[in-house]
Amino acid sequence: MTTIRLPHIDIDELKQRRKAFTKDEWLDILLRSIGMTEKVALPTLTALCSIALGKPVVSNLAILGDITISGTMIKVDELANTLQVCLDSGAKKVLIPSTSFVDFASVPADLMSTFQLIPYQSA
Repeated sequence: MTTIRLPHIDIDELKQRRKAFTKDEWLDILLRSIGMTEKVALPTLTALCSIALGKPVVSNLAILGDITISGTMIKVDELANTLQVCLDSGAKKVLIPSTSFVDFASVPADLMSTFQLIPYQSA
């Protein structure tokens, strides 16, 4: 983990003031700060929730897919290439939207077998 240095910030005061916000308010602030559009990458949403809730994300986990504001899951483009990037990054588990199952035939079997693939249908 890398430390982020904020100049002229009293961390104790920041922590105290942060308690004044509910988790929902923090999520709202975070989503507004990234310029929420009609869709968000699920890894971005997961990171924002991790920050807001103060809970770390599982290590060696890759999360693929996008979600629209209405909750529609969008399949992963170029699934084989994306999984290769996951492998190169050290991922062992991959959350993958069920909408991407149609592209499994395009992924080499040896690449597929390197992961624990975890399907999901909604965020």
